[in-house]
Amino acid sequence: MVKRGPRQQPLSAIIYTFALGTLCGIFIALSVLLVFLTHNGASAQALFGLRVADATGRSDSQITEIKLPDRPLTDPEPAAGSNKDARGLVVKTQDSAASKKSNYPYPTDPSWYYPEARTVNPPKTPLNTASVILACRNEHRYLQNTIDFLIENTPQEGLKEIIVVDDASVPTMASSMAREPSSYGSVLRFIVKDKSDGLMNARLSGARAAEGDVFVFLDCHVRATKGWLEPILKHVNENFRRVVTPSIPALDENFTLIPGTDTIGQFFEWSLDTFHWLSYDYSIVLVMAGGLFAMSKEWWFESGEYDTGMRGWGTEQFEQSIRIWCCGGEIVLDRASVIGHRYRSKDTEPVPYVNPEGSGLLNKVRAAELWLDDHKFKFYKSHPDGKALLEKNFDISAMQKLKKDLQCKPFQWFVNQFRAVFLAHSMIVDDFAVTDCTWHRYEKKFIGIVAWMEPEFPPKDHLYSEVGKEAAVVEAKARCAAMGVICAGITCDDKACTPRKGQWPNFLKESETEVSYIKHCCHYAEKPGYYFSQEAFLGPVIQRENVRATRENIAMVFNRCEALSELCAGVTCDETSCSAREGKTGLLPSPAGEKEISYVKQCH
Repeated sequence: MVKRGPRQQPLSAIIYTFALGTLCGIFIALSVLLVFLTHNGASAQALFGLRVADATGRSDSQITEIKLPDRPLTDPEPAAGSNKDARGLVVKTQDSAASKKSNYPYPTDPSWYYPEARTVNPPKTPLNTASVILACRNEHRYLQNTIDFLIENTPQEGLKEIIVVDDASVPTMASSMAREPSSYGSVLRFIVKDKSDGLMNARLSGARAAEGDVFVFLDCHVRATKGWLEPILKHVNENFRRVVTPSIPALDENFTLIPGTDTIGQFFEWSLDTFHWLSYDYSIVLVMAGGLFAMSKEWWFESGEYDTGMRGWGTEQFEQSIRIWCCGGEIVLDRASVIGHRYRSKDTEPVPYVNPEGSGLLNKVRAAELWLDDHKFKFYKSHPDGKALLEKNFDISAMQKLKKDLQCKPFQWFVNQFRAVFLAHSMIVDDFAVTDCTWHRYEKKFIGIVAWMEPEFPPKDHLYSEVGKEAAVVEAKARCAAMGVICAGITCDDKACTPRKGQWPNFLKESETEVSYIKHCCHYAEKPGYYFSQEAFLGPVIQRENVRATRENIAMVFNRCEALSELCAGVTCDETSCSAREGKTGLLPSPAGEKEISYVKQCH
């Protein structure tokens, strides 16, 4: 057998192999160079002209690292106690299905707040008619106006009926009307009770007698404006499990709408004693106003009406709102539907409904036991006496069965969905806190409201007398950083330094002797010639005026953007000022060119 020598390679193959080896060598060299430059602070983008996707997914222009102005002064030392993963986020196991989106630094997608995120779930047949249900007790002064404005401003074909539930008024509501009730025809109906049964039960009676496709629950002291019903019908025909609230401006004593008093929806405190009116540009409603709302007849009964174990009124709007969200529904505001409301107090005129003794606490305990789950201990911190009710024939079994039948999500789902609002109100711990922060010093300024949260971060003054002034500053900064977006910075006087929230109205105020340090903990990628279209704010805690500042004070705007967490995508500046912006539209080319510049927030 003849021995064969090495197989001869064609010339083309030799050239190919050489070229491939050369390319691989160049690639390896560039990779090493890139790693070297990255670790030495150089920008690969600046060197190679690479285009990379920013936080909004755009990749049509370069991103450069932001350069802060010379003032305010910056303290170089980082906060202690960092416990971050490779992205710069505190390590946490998140149980939300919507968490850890690969291209977003927060556990919840902010598009949840936008109309495009609404569920489409139309009814089997069109919902064309509405029953307006008015639960009234001694509302003689306002009922006539309420009915007349409803008749005048509602399309005849859409108004099935107005049902007035007279909850044992003296004299009867019908007898006190200036106009004979029968003159309205069959559209006006009265249900008269011999004994007052409370606001919720009065509404239940009206709903069970109603014949319209949609139930509209209103107080008896409201003024419906032209075009109020049409948006509501549109919504419930898109999703029969969607609850709609109108825009609700206040009415003066002459039943005239007061401009600028519109309300959106409410938010609560863990005590369930206080509810705050929210203010923002979104249409999502977390907790609806209990007096004015609309929902399909089908969803009203399917979702369980009211908790019939409650008494009088109060807290029912919280319980019902959480139930709607967690059990497959949603609540939205339509600003095109406007119904004015006459707000009253015992100081100005009698409030017609007087609650049974003990009903206030009972209703709160029922709501807490039904929905707050692992958070209910926070409720009982404010109401330790509420636990005694659990031993007195306390029964929520019917509502628990309803939750099971509707396959309702746990309360933590609600917290996760509206995480930004909970954080802004210091209701939950910021588990995604970024603690490697930059600090900006402001002489003769103080930051309003002490930052704290029980039990994780009780109020604390870092006293010079205990650790010395320098150590007190460092400790206060570390504590503030660990709180995440709950804490805006620290303020130091002649005795101590204290972490502060920086919430309205005292974000940063004048002081003769104090000094403050404002933090920002995210990175911001510069986008010349682009802008975010809409300001981000969340009243009342982060007011619109607090998210704006001059370009020299851009650090303050970064701070407010971070306080808004996922509701703020970045900052846009013109030639004179900057403001925090939401990211609904993404970055848009600026008509002003590079005179306008945006900074995309990156909290990885």
